[in-house]
Amino acid sequence: MNHLPVLYYNSEKAWFTMAIFKDWFNKHFVPAVRRHQAEVLKLPADEVKALLILDNAPVHPSGEQLVSEDGKIRCMFLPPHVTSLIQPMDQGVILSCKRLYQRRYLDKVLVVLEDEEDVTDDTRGKKTIDNIKNYNIKSAIFNVAAAWNAVKITTLGNAWKKLLYDAEVEYDFEGFEARDFHRILRRAGEGKVSKDDVRTWLDDTESDPGFQVMTEEEIAHDVLAGDNRDDSSDEGEDDEPLPTKPKLSVVRESLDNLISYIDLSPESEIQQYYPHFRTFREIIIHKQHQSGKQLKLNSFFKPARPNIAEAVEADENIDDPRAQSLQPSTSGYQPPAPSDSE
Repeated sequence: MNHLPVLYYNSEKAWFTMAIFKDWFNKHFVPAVRRHQAEVLKLPADEVKALLILDNAPVHPSGEQLVSEDGKIRCMFLPPHVTSLIQPMDQGVILSCKRLYQRRYLDKVLVVLEDEEDVTDDTRGKKTIDNIKNYNIKSAIFNVAAAWNAVKITTLGNAWKKLLYDAEVEYDFEGFEARDFHRILRRAGEGKVSKDDVRTWLDDTESDPGFQVMTEEEIAHDVLAGDNRDDSSDEGEDDEPLPTKPKLSVVRESLDNLISYIDLSPESEIQQYYPHFRTFREIIIHKQHQSGKQLKLNSFFKPARPNIAEAVEADENIDDPRAQSLQPSTSGYQPPAPSDSE
């Protein structure tokens, strides 16, 4: 969990809770604000202050619980039913982040070919389905983090301009319009998808607040249904085969191709990754050598191969009484050596 690009929490029912939010506020948000204002804004410690603006989601604790020890970092809640009108994040910021995530999702699961010659043996559909099956929570976490980091500073600035100055701003979605997504899907062989289908997919999450206010009856029904799902899910857990780790030789070949591509690329933004992939390849080569030296446990118990020549010689001497008398005794008794008179 320490290597994830986000702060990861979990709850028994996968719901956001007040305890999680309060822990995030005190252990992460407050220290991050202090660090940013001290290191970036160069403010003295006694001048650090901030106001966190929240909507009235049920999972948010009260304002009295969300206050720093010195009282200078606190929260303020927006009035109900006005979130879409005055919340800064709803002025294009969340929408931009969602579009960036959706684009990264398609980049992750779709298979796009470079030229038409490769279409003769078109396996894009099968590979895309396999990629969708392998898309997991970890994939989503990294894509969400990358999408948020890709949100432009101008997008954040425009959100405040609309609120503070009532200025009409245009959202910068260049490269993330419906036509752009439609073009990517067609290149991946999804010719039956129309632009209207893409618009429906893009617009489907725009009005999603990220939470649902449930009645007591709905909560009780969902909890009971969740318990039943947990019991039934255990029965079919082994139906789906677990993903297999690629062989070291396959990883090595892929790295060789990557390094060759980077080496031949004139772009500096690609060239900067050359030493990283070389280092990674050295690690894989080292692991290959290690795996070659390791012996299986049963290799220590292999029976010794008999010496055929000695076995044949023993058979030839089996009728010789002197040879028989010279054979070692398993009981430890050694017969007396024959005398010359015999």
